[in-house]
Amino acid sequence: MNSMAQATDSGATTALEPATTAPALPPCVFCKKPGADQHTSEQGTPFTTCADCTGAYLISLTPEFRRLFRSTDVNQVRVTAPGATDSLIVAEPFTGDGPNPRTVVSVYSEADAGRDLDAAGLTQLISRMQTALPGMRALRDQLAAIEQETPAVPALPVAPPTWTMRTHDGDEHTETCPAWCTTTEIHQRETESTIHPSDIWHQSDHVAMPLVLTESRETYEDLVLIADVAVIPHSDEPEQRIPHVNVQMIGDQDFWTGPMGPDEFGTVIDRLAAHVDQLRAVHARLVQARAEWQARA
Repeated sequence: MNSMAQATDSGATTALEPATTAPALPPCVFCKKPGADQHTSEQGTPFTTCADCTGAYLISLTPEFRRLFRSTDVNQVRVTAPGATDSLIVAEPFTGDGPNPRTVVSVYSEADAGRDLDAAGLTQLISRMQTALPGMRALRDQLAAIEQETPAVPALPVAPPTWTMRTHDGDEHTETCPAWCTTTEIHQRETESTIHPSDIWHQSDHVAMPLVLTESRETYEDLVLIADVAVIPHSDEPEQRIPHVNVQMIGDQDFWTGPMGPDEFGTVIDRLAAHVDQLRAVHARLVQARAEWQARA
């Protein structure tokens, strides 16, 4: 049996780190391709990478990554359905090679893992899954220890996009989005035509409440109380040139509040909260009225 796995009679295997006396070069610990380069972990345990994974390993040789190769750690758990050669469940630690590498447990199925089982086969599969549970719990505990020992790496800041647009006068205008702007597709289209700077509008994602409405006996769903943060930096109106909130009453109707700053918008929120209390009182009256009406029937 391969030194990387411990097997039970039930068919579930729990793979351990390769022994230091492995008679042949084992497959790559990441992708299972034929091994090309052999390394030794800080704990003295040898492991192998293929030609494609060697570079990624060297780049991502972080403390939390190296910790995966302790000789006492489980590094793979497999469950195979009766009659199959590929594993139905494979669970193994994985550390990415991006600028902020993070260790996770990757869980997946191999290509030819599925089988149609009768009751006896299903009973056997359940037994194999139960046998694999200790290995799964060990993986969970290892991952929890890594997450507790490894300080969180802050995400690298992403520079807001900057656009160069052609104005109606033939000049070039450069515009940088605020961090909260989500109208990048609109700005992209604006770079493909001429535009007046006062028409450039930065806007955040909106919040809204869906509500079923009736108009002329037709019922439809629309959004109400639609609010977002916006700024028109080159507007002729001073209140539009700083971040503000506009609230649209109903999505398909052009009823808006004026631009509101934090204080004005806070006042609207307080009034809405008070109105919710009034609506709850109406709800209580409705419940009572329904009960009285049904009692009369």
